[in-house]
Amino acid sequence: MSISERALASAVAAALSAGVGAAALSAMQVTDWSPAVNAETVIGTDDFNTAFLDGCPAPYGKGLLFVSRRTLPDNSQCGRADIYYARRNHDGSWSEPVHLDCTVNSAGEEFSPFLVEYDDGARELYFSSTRAGGFSPEPPTSTTGDADLYVSDVTPAGDVASPVLVPGVNTAANDFRPSLRRDGLELFFDSNRPGSVPKASGTPSFDIWSATRDSRFDVWTAATPLGPNVNTPGDETRPFLTWDRLTLFFGRAPGTESAASDIYVASREKITGHSR
Repeated sequence: MSISERALASAVAAALSAGVGAAALSAMQVTDWSPAVNAETVIGTDDFNTAFLDGCPAPYGKGLLFVSRRTLPDNSQCGRADIYYARRNHDGSWSEPVHLDCTVNSAGEEFSPFLVEYDDGARELYFSSTRAGGFSPEPPTSTTGDADLYVSDVTPAGDVASPVLVPGVNTAANDFRPSLRRDGLELFFDSNRPGSVPKASGTPSFDIWSATRDSRFDVWTAATPLGPNVNTPGDETRPFLTWDRLTLFFGRAPGTESAASDIYVASREKITGHSR
């Protein structure tokens, strides 16, 4: 499948007003937030939201990646939640959402697409998937498995390569919903692997974990949990790092049955180096 627009940018960049980080936003004078409305009323199309699950929006350049459980026009789908994209046209209108086909998508569920654009022009699409054939082998007849983190190269022409497991990061547990620093050298995700804070039942909760690397050509370090300032016996999920690298948003659900998740935020301070 082809993401044809060359100006793909990272989801973090677009999501924070084309590069304005949390620190810069705090110094700006802005109005209160407007009442939230269905995105279709702003976009001017009825193609985005459906009667099915539609979520995980990740803006890029003048386009949008998202996940949906909708069926395709021929009444088919690869699995359940698949990745789609739509492009904003020069006249302000939006293209019909396009399915990234069953090479990127699978019989499992894909979540949290996140595209990274490097200084040399290379691009990678990260996401999580519950497809079979991941880090832990499933029975031969299985079409789904536990969640793992995947990455696909995106060519200059916009073609998305077959995904591969993110090297050195996945486990036999569920590893979900990646979010990367805008330079692609720090990775955040949620996982219920051993080492996560245990629930009252003794089973690992979902915690936020991270890994780093020196360049996009290097292997990731062993992932480590973010520690007790962030992780709890509840479930911490869906991390999102701001453009300036200093603020992390995530969801937290208390460790009680059927507990709802709320949005939390944690911050860190720069000690040395540049904010870029």
